[in-house]
Amino acid sequence: MEKVREGISEIIPISITEFLKENCPETEVFVETGAWNVEGRSGVDFSQWAGTEAQRKALEEVWSVSREFHKLKKQGRLKNLSKELLERLETLILRAETSCNFFWGETFLGRAYEDVKAARDVMKELT
Repeated sequence: MEKVREGISEIIPISITEFLKENCPETEVFVETGAWNVEGRSGVDFSQWAGTEAQRKALEEVWSVSREFHKLKKQGRLKNLSKELLERLETLILRAETSCNFFWGETFLGRAYEDVKAARDVMKELT
């Protein structure tokens, strides 16, 4: 959007309402409740999105390191980082947040924790 606002993008934003007016639906679908990859649950109530205890704990760690990053950024304490180190820090946090770490049950939670630890190690140098 920044590029659009600056006039350096060929992309033209459009609302869903405008898009649908220009591209009228020709078919209709019926969506039932449920979900896949729900392990032993039915998926009807989408309860898998609440996550397991381990998933919720890992997600809180990710949110915690993200809050810490944004706090340091707001305080101006990241200004002296090299561009490469700042990009690495941002990548670690974003990668920790990726749904792949959480969607597949607890299989990839270790990846989230690895990225959180690496991000915290970088930020420790700043405190």
